[in-house]
Amino acid sequence: MALLAGCVEEQPEKSDIAAAAPIAQPSGSAGTVAPTSAALPGRPAGAPTATTAPATLPPRIAATPSRPAGHATPDIGALQVAWITATVTRGGSGPCYGLTTSAGVTYATYSTQGLKLTKGAQVRARITPGTIPADCGSGRTAKLERVQLAG
Repeated sequence: MALLAGCVEEQPEKSDIAAAAPIAQPSGSAGTVAPTSAALPGRPAGAPTATTAPATLPPRIAATPSRPAGHATPDIGALQVAWITATVTRGGSGPCYGLTTSAGVTYATYSTQGLKLTKGAQVRARITPGTIPADCGSGRTAKLERVQLAG
């Protein structure tokens, strides 16, 4: 029996391949021999070949992920920039203004533009809902981006 080792790529002689015999594997019944494949040139005996069947894959999990408890999902619609038509309920020269829509939604808006809005005026306003740097009273907080007089 010849032992091949090292980095030299030499072809084994035919006598080395022919001398290889099936190796008996221990099993429950005596006298059985496990089938083995003959060694290919350049490969040791018992090396896996390209025709070996792949292992089975684990089953795919189709469950939807859950959210952590106690965390509220944001209302995406409330976070978008929107144009509203409203009545000015708290006016002045700013930076805080109060706007109420015809649907009854009250906004506490903030603007650094120095606008002068009169209480009771009808306006069309572009707002960005979210946090503002000052307490502008009760209502949904929003940044006042633009204002147009509606009437």
